Amino acid sequence: MSKNSLSKEVQDAQDEAGKRLKKFRTEVTKKTQIEFATPLDYKQPAYQSVEKGVNSITFKLLYGLIKAYGLNINWLITGEGPMFITDSTNPSEKMSHNDLEQLLQLVEVERDKYKEMWENAEDHIENYKSLLMEALRKR
Repeated sequence: MSKNSLSKEVQDAQDEAGKRLKKFRTEVTKKTQIEFATPLDYKQPAYQSVEKGVNSITFKLLYGLIKAYGLNINWLITGEGPMFITDSTNPSEKMSHNDLEQLLQLVEVERDKYKEMWENAEDHIENYKSLLMEALRKR
């Protein structure tokens, strides 16, 4: 799913979240993209594309940010609340209805992107299979 296919509101939220993520990485952790992305099980180019707002934030990344850095996802997505999760902070309880809907839309975009990728992969596999079968028939 390309950047242009997201609604303007969601794309703006994605861009702002990328900026906050970069701010967190550079100002708080003072890590390079590689150093920061490694505990998240991300490669630097994939992580960089999230910071730039090119790729959507995935559930894998959100989960990693919570586990590795204690980052408050509410702060990341909306810019509201504390930057870090505390024992008394449940990000979903602090998010407004609109924020939760926005997060749900981001998750649905990710789901659709992977669904589309899988569907395209099946087409490619069938094409390769046909080519291989044709090559075998010629022998």
